[in-house]
Amino acid sequence: WSREDIVELFLRFRESGHIRDRMYHGRKYRSCFVGSEAVKWLCNETGLEVEGALLLGNEMIASTMIHHVVHEHIFKNEFLFYRFWDD
Repeated sequence: WSREDIVELFLRFRESGHIRDRMYHGRKYRSCFVGSEAVKWLCNETGLEVEGALLLGNEMIASTMIHHVVHEHIFKNEFLFYRFWDD
């Protein structure tokens, strides 16, 4: 995947309705998405297997396009919150 392909794909993801404010343990996290939902969306949109979607998500982290909301996790297929750096 080229950087341009990845950017376009995640721009489409941003428009998919998965990014919103969320609550976890009484704390509000603004403009974020769930890792497992993003993995499912990536698999559906691209035909990638889960492993490929995880590689793509971690490439986004390495490229400083997205991050875990408290910077504790790589991109995982779990109920973890991530956000775009410019959100």
